[in-house]
Amino acid sequence: MEDSQHNSHAGHQHVGHDHGGHQHVGHDHGGHQHVGHHHGGCSTTTGPYSLGLHVGAIFILLFASLLGTIIPLAGKYVPCLQMSPFLFVLGKCAATGVVLAVSLLTMIHHSMHSFAEDCIPKALHADTYDAFGLLFAMISAMLMQLLDVFLEGMLQSWSACDAGGHTSTTVGEAGNEQKHDDGCVGPCGMEGCGNQPGPSCEMGGCCQNRGALAAAHLNSARRVAAAILMEFGLASHSVFLGLSVGIASDKDMRTLLVALSFHQLLEGIALGSRLVEASMSLMLEVVMTMIFSLSVPLGIAIGVITMKGTHTSMTGPAFVALQGVVNAVGGGMLLYIGFSLIFNDFPADMRSVAGPTVAHRGWRRCAMFASFWVGTAAMAVLANWH
Repeated sequence: MEDSQHNSHAGHQHVGHDHGGHQHVGHDHGGHQHVGHHHGGCSTTTGPYSLGLHVGAIFILLFASLLGTIIPLAGKYVPCLQMSPFLFVLGKCAATGVVLAVSLLTMIHHSMHSFAEDCIPKALHADTYDAFGLLFAMISAMLMQLLDVFLEGMLQSWSACDAGGHTSTTVGEAGNEQKHDDGCVGPCGMEGCGNQPGPSCEMGGCCQNRGALAAAHLNSARRVAAAILMEFGLASHSVFLGLSVGIASDKDMRTLLVALSFHQLLEGIALGSRLVEASMSLMLEVVMTMIFSLSVPLGIAIGVITMKGTHTSMTGPAFVALQGVVNAVGGGMLLYIGFSLIFNDFPADMRSVAGPTVAHRGWRRCAMFASFWVGTAAMAVLANWH
């Protein structure tokens, strides 16, 4: 009886969504066969393929990506569109949930399916090591942490020197300070504290507010670095999402188009929120907005050209392996950024808009958590559609 039940259970198949007209059976775990999402893997596209419909998708997803990114940025330049600090924090909380869900449920999840494809090189196949997707994501997150620590040390040094060059107005009378054009000559060769700053220098006015300015510069640089890294992760992933649209049949493409429109809108809002906090120049904001907005259309264009120009679909071992690695690396980056937002920005924002002295702080805190959960849930639903 037990053997009969075991065999029946082992033969059960879990069937997922198929975007290429074919069902792909993934890695077998104890007899369970998982049929996963098809994103331009080993199977070729079948069914009607309309060029006009796919070209239209380029402009629809371009608009969705652009709109999502512009929504948070609009208030920075148009006073009537500027949100209150509390509403901006709610949007940022929702964006944090989006980043977390995209990293786990979209990018890393798709990566694991890629490594389970039959045509992937044996060295990278799930039969060789069944956690390649998680492995690359973990390595990516570890490298992000290493880069974060390195950048923080470098930025602390730069911001301290920079702050020291702009804060001195008077000179202490005693100690080791040296007079130089109404300022103290600092260790960085700039006006600031003396080579061996002491209490007299501080009391004399030299170096006052240096720590505050250095911290402000450091936080600003951190936000810029976080925005750039988020841009890289989202844009690289979006190119492959565009490829899945470009090679899909008309029937599958309609479902993908609806899901990805909301997907890109929410990701754009998440990225736009980071750009606002980074306080970049207008030109840099425009460049980063366009890079993200054009990433999905670029992927669609490549897919359409491949389908119509060479009459072949974007499939094969090299493509699947590249797709798996890029999604895993990007997913690890976004996972690190997402948890950084949870552990650092979320508590700081709560102290700012829902601190002990703020009225209705209980309701405000509940609203922040609700926004975070809603953002996560919305992207979790969309992840099941594409």
